[in-house]
Amino acid sequence: MAEWHEGLDPALVEHATAKGWIKEGVGAEDVAKEAVKAHYAIQKYVGVPAEQLVKLPKDASDPSYADAYKRVVEMGAPKDPKDYSFDGVKGIGEEDAAFVRGLAAELKLPVNAAASLAQKIVERAEGTASAQAEKNAMTLAAEQAILRSTWGANYDLNLFRVGRVAETLGWDKDTVDKLNNTVGGTKVLNGLLQLSGKMSEAAFLKGETGGGEGAMTREQATEKKAQLMAEAQGKVTEERFMAIWNELKQLDTIIVGAAQAR
Repeated sequence: MAEWHEGLDPALVEHATAKGWIKEGVGAEDVAKEAVKAHYAIQKYVGVPAEQLVKLPKDASDPSYADAYKRVVEMGAPKDPKDYSFDGVKGIGEEDAAFVRGLAAELKLPVNAAASLAQKIVERAEGTASAQAEKNAMTLAAEQAILRSTWGANYDLNLFRVGRVAETLGWDKDTVDKLNNTVGGTKVLNGLLQLSGKMSEAAFLKGETGGGEGAMTREQATEKKAQLMAEAQGKVTEERFMAIWNELKQLDTIIVGAAQAR
């Protein structure tokens, strides 16, 4: 009995051999079954134009990979960048949306891939903002702790003095509060406190504490000191006591300076 492949074209015999159809133990019935399966699988491509068929490359090193990839991705990319929709991406702004549309159009990304990219950008931005906010909160807490430690028992009094300077500069109370709750604001508060001391000292040296024009004399300073010491003996608030204490130190400067000048 002749073999089923006798009389076939040599190329067909070679193909059948490569498929494992021509070998010991494989009969005509087995070959027929495999041929039917192969025909069923390939019939979907029968009649399809050659330009619509893409041969999948073996891997990225295959020379045909770039062309195959380009053809496939272009099929899923919109023709107009405006067709990229990010309605399902919460929190994306117009600027970011425009950026992703342009990038997606340049890379010819499918609509779903562009939406995924937009979502990742939003999540990254939110994560960065959250981390920065946490860092700022920690920095602010440290600065406020240092300010309280530095000012110590005079914290409330110093804030009062800073507020007076702020009023002189035309600032309202909210401005001081914002400085105390902003990273770096404590440096400004310390500067305002130093300015408060200089403004107070200047006022005494110019006789602006109730003694008329010109520099305060030694007698005027002595008289004022006596008044303040008498006041301090009575019931005064801690804030007022600290103010009296600062005034006394400045008056002593005037008294000693006047005595040395004689």
